[in-house]
Amino acid sequence: GNGAGAGATTTVGTQGRRAILKIMDLRPKSSAMANRTQGYGYENTSYYPNATLTFCGIGNIHAVRDAYHKLSALCRDPNSSDADWHRSVEDTKWPSQVRLILSAAWQCAFHVRYNRLPVFLHCSHGWDRTSQVSALAQLMIDAHYRTRRGFSTLVEKEFCALGHPFHTRLGHGEGRGDRDGG
Repeated sequence: GNGAGAGATTTVGTQGRRAILKIMDLRPKSSAMANRTQGYGYENTSYYPNATLTFCGIGNIHAVRDAYHKLSALCRDPNSSDADWHRSVEDTKWPSQVRLILSAAWQCAFHVRYNRLPVFLHCSHGWDRTSQVSALAQLMIDAHYRTRRGFSTLVEKEFCALGHPFHTRLGHGEGRGDRDGG
């Protein structure tokens, strides 16, 4: 997957000690375990001295898309009641998905910016969760990416250059176009 900060090597810190490598597996742990049968394992920290592994619990493209469709349907429903609105929005799971993505991006940004630690982002394919978290972390860290030119550069390097399948993710064309991705 993409790496915000540094790649999967342990580096020497400023006090001459070995820095901790933060490995963030963006999937739910249960999904990572299930993906092992399909060849999409997760990082074994015994191979990385001083590494820590965190599972972020972000749903796959199917879960995020389903949550979005539920929220969209709720917003278009003329019969939805104001009294139950907040509960109904929560029931779509959209706020939860957004919170998980933003939380992972904040953790990544915090480790890179304030702890000066390398972070390795890992997922099944690196197309969805990985690009989203990496790009959001960079937006949080570097004001340049919050300019038009910087944002354009960020989209190019985190999505376009890595082969992000926009055509299938936008739901345009035939069928749902929902190949699984990370």
